[in-house]
Amino acid sequence: MSNSNKKNIWHFFVENRRFAIVMVLLSCLIGLFSIYSLPKESSPEIDIPIAMVTTIYAGAGAEDVEELVTDVLENKIVSMSGVDKVTSSSKKGVSVIMVQFDVDADGKEKVADLKNEIDKVKKDLPDDVQEPSVIKADFNNSPIMIYSLSGQYDLPNLKSMAEDIKKELEGVSGVSKVEISGGQDREIKVVVDKSELDKFQLSLSQVTSAIGQSNTDIPIGSIETGDEKYTLRFEGRINNAEQIKNIPVGVSGSIPVFVKDIATVIDGFQDATTLSYFGKGGEESYPAISLNIYRASGGEILEISDEVGKRMEKVKASLPENVSIDVVDNDGESIATDLGGLLRTGAETILIVSLAVLFFVGWREALLSAISIPLSYFLTFFVLDRIGYTLNFLTLFSLILALGIMVDAAIVVSDAMNKEIKSGKSSKEAALKTIDEFKSPLIFGTLTTVFAFVPMLLASGIMGKFIRTIPVTVTIILLSSILIAVMVLPALAVKWINIGRKAGEHEKPEPRYFVFAKEKYEFLIRKLFSDNKLANTFLFGVILLFFFALALPATGLLKSTLFPSSDTDKIYINIEELPGTMLDKTSAVTKKVEENLMNYSDIKSLQLNIGSPVSTSASSSSGKSENRANIIINLKKDRKKPSYEFVKDLRTDLGRKDFGTAKVEVVELGYGPSSGSPVQINITGTDLTKLEEISNEYESILKGIKGVSNVDTSIEETNGEFVIEVDRAKAQTYGLSAIQIASVLRNAVNGTTGTVIRENGNDTDVVVKSNIGGDIENTNKTTLDMINSLTIETAKGDIPLSTFTNSYLHG
Repeated sequence: MSNSNKKNIWHFFVENRRFAIVMVLLSCLIGLFSIYSLPKESSPEIDIPIAMVTTIYAGAGAEDVEELVTDVLENKIVSMSGVDKVTSSSKKGVSVIMVQFDVDADGKEKVADLKNEIDKVKKDLPDDVQEPSVIKADFNNSPIMIYSLSGQYDLPNLKSMAEDIKKELEGVSGVSKVEISGGQDREIKVVVDKSELDKFQLSLSQVTSAIGQSNTDIPIGSIETGDEKYTLRFEGRINNAEQIKNIPVGVSGSIPVFVKDIATVIDGFQDATTLSYFGKGGEESYPAISLNIYRASGGEILEISDEVGKRMEKVKASLPENVSIDVVDNDGESIATDLGGLLRTGAETILIVSLAVLFFVGWREALLSAISIPLSYFLTFFVLDRIGYTLNFLTLFSLILALGIMVDAAIVVSDAMNKEIKSGKSSKEAALKTIDEFKSPLIFGTLTTVFAFVPMLLASGIMGKFIRTIPVTVTIILLSSILIAVMVLPALAVKWINIGRKAGEHEKPEPRYFVFAKEKYEFLIRKLFSDNKLANTFLFGVILLFFFALALPATGLLKSTLFPSSDTDKIYINIEELPGTMLDKTSAVTKKVEENLMNYSDIKSLQLNIGSPVSTSASSSSGKSENRANIIINLKKDRKKPSYEFVKDLRTDLGRKDFGTAKVEVVELGYGPSSGSPVQINITGTDLTKLEEISNEYESILKGIKGVSNVDTSIEETNGEFVIEVDRAKAQTYGLSAIQIASVLRNAVNGTTGTVIRENGNDTDVVVKSNIGGDIENTNKTTLDMINSLTIETAKGDIPLSTFTNSYLHG
C-alpha cells in the first residue's frame, strides 16, 4: 500500500497533466509577485547584538572621564548575563562603551536590559554628567542615497537651499528621514567686553541671565469687560538681534546698563566644525552640502530611489545655474545593476544549456531544459519571500552559483525520456519509467551538493550570521530544481516531447560527428581501465593532483579569502593630521591630495569631507575632529581597470608624495559585514604607557610585512591640554565651590546659550561669550594669562581666579 501511495505521489503530475500546466502558470504568477515584493538591499539584514553607551562629561579630561564615568559603568555592565565583550574609549568630555552580547542573543531585549542596568548606576556618576545614551548599533541603518549640493555660493546659502530640498524629499513614501551634513546654522553671538563688564561691576552670568529672562511670552489668563471676555498674554519675546542690544543688564548709579554698552551683538553663523567640497573629475571642487536619505523599515529601495530621482529632477530645474546637485551614493542603482547581472547571467545560462541540449539531443529536449531554470527561480523567490529573506548581493551570488548545478537534473530527465521513446515506449510510459529510474539518484545526488553547504550554516559569530544566506538560498533553489525536474518536466514532456512528430515516425539517427565522438570516448575509457598498469597510473595521478590541490592554499600559491576583492564604484581616502591641527590646515592638506587625484581619468567625482573621518567598519571612529578628513571617490563605469587595481596604483602614487605630517590611507570596501580590519591584535593591560610602547612595536613590525597596508592603532595622541587646578580650601574661604568656578570658566571660554529666538519657524541660539582676549572673531583662542585674568563674584567682591587656581600645560 505504501509503495502504491509513494508511486502515486511521484506520478501525480504525469497522471494529471492539465493540473500540472495550471500549477506551472500559477507558479509563474506567484514567482513574479514574489520578485516584486521581496525587499531589495545591498547587504542582508542581520541582527547584531551590539549596543553603544555614550556619556557626555563636558569639560572633563580623558583620565577623569575614565575614572568617574567609564569605570563606573563598565563595572556594572560586565556583571550582566550574556555579555560577550566590552570595549571602551575615554576621551576628553565623552565616554563611549561598546557592549557586544552573545551572537545568538535577542538584540532588542539585551539593549533594554542594558538600559535598566545603566539606570541603576546613574546615581554614582558626577552630578554634571549628562544622562548616558544607550542605543543599539544598527549597521544597516545607513543612508540609501547621498546627494551633494555644490556651487559658487557660501555655505549658509547652500544650506538654505538644502533645507528646501529636504522638505521636498521627506514627502517621498518610504523615506524615514533626510539629514543635512555640512553648512553653518544661524547663531547670534553676544561677545561681552571684559573691561566694560568690570567697569560696571557686572558678571558674565548676569548678562546671560538677563537675556534669558527677557525672552518670555506666556499666556496670563482672561478677563471680562462688560459682556465680553478677553484673553491676556504677556508679550516679551525677542524677535531679532537688534532687540537683544537694548536688554538692560544692571544699573550703574541710577543709569541702566544695556547689553549694547558692554557687548557686541553679532547676527551670524556658528563656527564651522566641518567643511565639504564636491568636484567632478578633472574640475575644481566647490563648497558642498550633503543630503543623506534614509529609508523607513520595510521600504523598497528601488521604488524609493526611483521616486527620489524624479523629485530631484524637478528640484534641479528650480536651482540657480551655477548650483548643481549630484549623486554621491545610490544603493538603488547598485541593486538594479546586480539584478540586471542576475537576469543577464540567467539568460546566458538558459541559452548555453539549450544550445548544448539542442546540439546533442534535440530541440524539444532543449526547450524542456530551458523551462526548468525560470520555474526553479520562481519557486525559490516564493520561498525566500515567505521566510523573510531579502534580495541582496549574497542572495544573487547564491542564485548564480547554483545555475550550473540546477540544470543537471533537467538535462538527465530530458535525455532519459528521449531514449525511452526511441526504444518504442509512448511518451507517458517514458515519463513514468524515467521518474521511477532516476528520481532516487537525482535526489540523492542533489542532497550531496546541499550537504556540502551545511558547514556554512554551522559558522558562528557575526560572520556566521552574515553568510547563512548562501547555504539557505542554495538549498532552496537546488531542492526546487529537483522537484521541477522529477515531477513537473515529465508531465510537460508527455505532450511537448512529441510536438512536430507524426504517428509512427522514427527518431532521426544521431549525427555522424556525435556518433564518432561517443565511439572515441568509449574506446579511451575501455583502454584505460582494461590495462591495470595504465589504470593504476591514472589513479595515482588523480590522488597526486588531489593532494597538490590541497597544498595550494598552504603554500600561498592560491590565495584564500572569505570574500574576494570586489570591483566597486567607490574608493575612500582617509586623511589624519597631527592632534590639535586646526580645520583650515586639514583642509589645505585635503586639497593637496585632491590635486593629485586630478590626473586620474577614471575618476567621475570627488566628495571631500573635512572635520570627520569616514566610518568604514564597525570599529571605526565616526566622531568629528578637525584634524581628520576623508575623500569619497566615485569611479566611472567604463574605467580602464577594476577598482582593486586602481587602489593599488593610487596607494603607490600617494605613497610617493609628501603630505608633511599628515597620514593618508586609501581604503576600499569589499563584500562582507562590517567587522573591522581583516587582522586585529588586541593588547590589554593596566599601564597605558607600556601599552603604547608595545603597540608601537607591533605597528612597526606589521608595516614591514609585504602586502600589509593601512596599519593603525586605537591609541589617539593629543597635543596636550591646559589644566586648571582648584585650591578647594582657599576657594571655600570665599564661599565658592568647584562647580561654580568651572561654570565661570566654561561660560567665558566656550560660551553658554542664553536663550533661543524663534523666527519664521526656525530656532536660533543666542550664545553669550566673554572676549577675554580682546578679539571678537577668536574668542576661543585664549592663553593661560587671559584665563587667569578672569574674575569671579564672591561675597568679598570680585576676586581673580588666579587667587585660588593653579594653571599649567599638561602634555
